[in-house]
Amino acid sequence: MKLLSSLATVVAVLAVVSSARLLATPGSAATRLIAASISVDGEVVLRASTSDDGHPDADEVWGYLNTALVFEPTEAFASLKVAPDASEVTLGWLRGKATAHLGAPPKMIVDVAYGGLDQPFVLKLERVDDGWRIAEETVDGRFAYRRITRREAALLDAPERVR
Repeated sequence: MKLLSSLATVVAVLAVVSSARLLATPGSAATRLIAASISVDGEVVLRASTSDDGHPDADEVWGYLNTALVFEPTEAFASLKVAPDASEVTLGWLRGKATAHLGAPPKMIVDVAYGGLDQPFVLKLERVDDGWRIAEETVDGRFAYRRITRREAALLDAPERVR
């Protein structure tokens, strides 16, 4: 009798687990928010966000800078004095000279949750509709210099040194 009771319990547990798996369809996967920001001298000047299912590794998430992330200006963006009709802008110092929008060498930070953090000396932005995107050559050129956590590094599917 005890064996039948145990067997009935095992069958009941398996039925519950099976029904739970049927209810958890691929479309109901958890969503991970990917927040990104660009800061100049400690002030966030541009923000962006997107989401994924949590599976892309840090290399793929960094690639969202080329595809899924369009940055929206914050109030601090006005301090950069970018012309309203500019199609592109370069921030930073080039060959010892400031670009048109910054005085002293700025401390710039590009921070992409789950994708890495970078401190470029020069940042080229291109207008996309009403927002901004980091130029593809800048994203790919800074790929090897960004910092990711040890946890993110351990989860890389196919680590790349450069792009």
